[in-house]
Amino acid sequence: MKDSITPHTIANLAVMLRAAQSGKKPILLTEGETDELILQHMFGERIQIVPAHGKFLASEGAKVLHDEMGHRDWFLAIVDADFDHILGIEFGHPAILVSESHDFECEYLKTRALEKTLREHGSAEKLARTLKLPADTQFSIFASHVRMEIHKPAMILGALRLINIKDQLNLDFKKLRHEKLLEPKTIELDEKSLIESIKQHNPGKKIDTKQLTTKIKLVLGENHDPWQLCQGHDLVKIFCLGLRRMWSSSSRDLDSIESSLRLSFESAFLLLSHSGRLLVSFIEKFENQASVH
Repeated sequence: MKDSITPHTIANLAVMLRAAQSGKKPILLTEGETDELILQHMFGERIQIVPAHGKFLASEGAKVLHDEMGHRDWFLAIVDADFDHILGIEFGHPAILVSESHDFECEYLKTRALEKTLREHGSAEKLARTLKLPADTQFSIFASHVRMEIHKPAMILGALRLINIKDQLNLDFKKLRHEKLLEPKTIELDEKSLIESIKQHNPGKKIDTKQLTTKIKLVLGENHDPWQLCQGHDLVKIFCLGLRRMWSSSSRDLDSIESSLRLSFESAFLLLSHSGRLLVSFIEKFENQASVH
């Protein structure tokens, strides 16, 4: 079904939804379900979302609406940068908003949403012990240290993902399970173990473990901004596992922790990033113009 969807399909759907609106709302084209859940949580009935099933369809659908159909000001494509900032790729299109970090999941991990989740699910005693901090440490400090801890394994994964793109290896990462990748009772990740897992899930590929390990170390040595190199999905999964394995006294399931993290992200936190401010500005501008008419 999804294979038959084109940018024109997305554009036409957006036009039809706009025509059917009783009260005009801005329409956001999103890549997938996670972005849709976050945006719906923050803006609720103020927006209407068109899931575009991927970055290409979201961005190209917006271009069709803007460049071919001549529509303006009532829609916006929200897409993840992925590695574009590292690779120097720019969209530069007025109808496309690119995340400031690797993706929008990174955006909420950078904010107090992570701290709020630690307060709700974490144990100050366990956080202090595992992070080697004083017992009276504030949760904002715990959150800063937790971010550094989850960056470590996520950067290794990010380095391999970047190599996969740059070298056109076409490796499949979808079957990787973070709970199996990370060392038991920790969130540590070994490069060689990661590559062995990749080999198992890509049986038809010729993968040189030694060469790939060297390349991972080279990428890590380039000192990329962790928020650009790390994929938000990896960071979220690692955070949830860290919370369950080391930083919490409860045994909440991973899905509920992830949901709690997402729901802790408030619309006010968007104003902390440039891309977030642009999104809020777009919605408010649309609402102001709609109220005049």
